[in-house]
Amino acid sequence: MRQLPKKVSRFFIQKFWPCAGWWAIAYAVLSILDTVGFSLMAPFFLKYVVAKLQASDISAAFHIIVPVAIVWFVVRGISVLIAVLRWAVLDNRIRYRAYNKISSDLYHYVFKQDISYFSNSMPGKIGSQINQISDSFGETIGLVLGEMLATLCAFAIAAVALTNLGWQYVALISACIVFRIGWGMATYKMVVRGATRRAQKINTLQGHLLDALSNFPVVKLFARADWEQQAVMPARNDFERAARNSHFLSRIFWVPGNFVVDAIGFGVLILLCGYMYSIGASSLADVSFVLAIFGSLSNMLLGFIMLFKSFIRMWGNAVGSYAVLVQPIKITDAPNAPKLNVTAGNIEIKNLTFRYGMKNVLRNVSLNIKSGERIGLVGFSGAGKTTLVNLIMRLYDVTRGHILIDGQDIRTVTQDSLHENISFIPQEPTMFNRSLRENIEYGKIGATMDEIRGAAHLASADAFIKNTLDGYETIVGDRGIKLSGGQRQRVAIARAFLKNAPILILDEATAALDSETEAAIQKSFDKLTRGRTTIVIAHRLSTLRNMDRIVVLHHGQVAEVGTHIQLLRRVDGIYKHLWEMQSGGFVPEK
Repeated sequence: MRQLPKKVSRFFIQKFWPCAGWWAIAYAVLSILDTVGFSLMAPFFLKYVVAKLQASDISAAFHIIVPVAIVWFVVRGISVLIAVLRWAVLDNRIRYRAYNKISSDLYHYVFKQDISYFSNSMPGKIGSQINQISDSFGETIGLVLGEMLATLCAFAIAAVALTNLGWQYVALISACIVFRIGWGMATYKMVVRGATRRAQKINTLQGHLLDALSNFPVVKLFARADWEQQAVMPARNDFERAARNSHFLSRIFWVPGNFVVDAIGFGVLILLCGYMYSIGASSLADVSFVLAIFGSLSNMLLGFIMLFKSFIRMWGNAVGSYAVLVQPIKITDAPNAPKLNVTAGNIEIKNLTFRYGMKNVLRNVSLNIKSGERIGLVGFSGAGKTTLVNLIMRLYDVTRGHILIDGQDIRTVTQDSLHENISFIPQEPTMFNRSLRENIEYGKIGATMDEIRGAAHLASADAFIKNTLDGYETIVGDRGIKLSGGQRQRVAIARAFLKNAPILILDEATAALDSETEAAIQKSFDKLTRGRTTIVIAHRLSTLRNMDRIVVLHHGQVAEVGTHIQLLRRVDGIYKHLWEMQSGGFVPEK
């Protein structure tokens, strides 16, 4: 997948045509017609009426006003229709469609990240950031192509009209506008920084809150509700300070400019109009037009600034969220990478070294796993067992060396095709908040109900599923909270059965099961592993007795390789030491 731009502004430019296109051009035209008509129509009508009344007898006033009023109603009616159409285009053709498109693209981008990205992020925070970025696109279109462009057009038309009345009017009104815009530009970056910091703090706070909510059973059972409230207080206080500061800076952004324009500028304009009228340079109609158009432009600019103030907060949220969310994808497919073609399932590890930070987790590991061979991985905690299988699944990239599957370096094939050929059953399986059927079907999208039941039967899950309230349509709850640990594990095993991949990786897959269920599933594993290359990580060494070979990792290196019997016969062997130390079949911590 292509890397996204580093800045949200470039990202929005990239998404402009696919998400808005000609509809954005139509919106810009409608915005100009709407804003110019609404803001400048009244001053021009006022000038016309005053000039006509001033030049006519009082008896003719009614005949002058009636046609003007009729025209006014017609023109204003058209203006209202344009306004309705304008917002319909923005809402129905740009804003929400763009939200869906951008949100979808960002989620897709995030799903292409590696494991370390999610290890350093909270799901709630990621979701909040995507929403903020997606929301701000439509608002940006609305401000730039709507309010900003329309306001500039209105100012240009007003400037031309005022020039014919006297350069003094243009100079004074322009000075007021320039001051207001200049003040806004001078304080803009400061306000954006405040809004960005506010966004970062609210994202952090929401991440903490969702983390606590997603672990509700632990919070409840340890009676830590009050403690969680206290633990999140620093994040709440940080957000409160950032929000107050952002609000204060936004006031600085618009209050001084408004005061200068509305109080001082309008007062000086009244004096100027009086002077120009007294010397005969302006008529009463001209004075009325100048004062009316100043009010219209001032209100337009005030509305724009208020809208821009809200936009700055949203833009700050988008900038802050984008900077955190959109990180370069570290593990990418090679250009024009082919799909992995698994014909046998041989896995060859050559001189593999993996460094995490400053530490070599694995060093010069070489191992050849033959097609259909069942390999057990054992060792003390931290020996590198899980890291090795993560590297085989390319959840991380090796620092040095190669991993080949049927002679194909996994870095040269697509990641999706690699993962499609591997069934992985973790120690702590994750469940979607969907039905049991959907969770099992995840192994093979579009599987028939008979296939799903067959996989559940092989995993010894069919019996407990039938006893649930809605059978296979039973919703399992957030992360499978409605299921026991053993039931979740069996659903995960059924999912792997259904996937039916040529390579199988088990990471303590039976650790959460009772002995009776484990024994039943072990028989199913024997069927599943038949003819498939299998790697099993286990602390319970008794589960590895039937492995073709057992690989002992120690301090990131291959220390011993052999069958269960062969390794037990080694004098002072690590495996023999682990076997003798284990209690109930588990490898002790070291």
